[in-house]
Amino acid sequence: MIKDLVLPGLDEPPVERGGGVRTWYLVTVERGATEFVTGITEFDDGASLAPHFHNCQESVMVLEGKAVFEASGEQCEMEQQSATLVPTGTVHRFQNPGPGRLRILFVYGSTHVTRTLVPEVS
Repeated sequence: MIKDLVLPGLDEPPVERGGGVRTWYLVTVERGATEFVTGITEFDDGASLAPHFHNCQESVMVLEGKAVFEASGEQCEMEQQSATLVPTGTVHRFQNPGPGRLRILFVYGSTHVTRTLVPEVS
């Protein structure tokens, strides 16, 4: 039935990631995914993720607000509806410069995603 293809959205509690960042997982292995994983991450004003990389490609689209996207030591600002394609192993992170919240939709190109944190270079 078609209703079996529709998954719950943001009605479940988010995973708190610390520092004003929270994630809702949408398409997951537990919900039947066999090739990719998706979700929404929300950042409070001024919040950011630590630099990290994944074992698969990642695409992120800005749903709300503005983002500062950092990859391989370079930064650029992203507006609403802009997207990234982050290659496997690329050190990157997202930051919310404010004002207001930032919401991103992420898609991982694997169902077995790893996140490896990288120390920040001053």
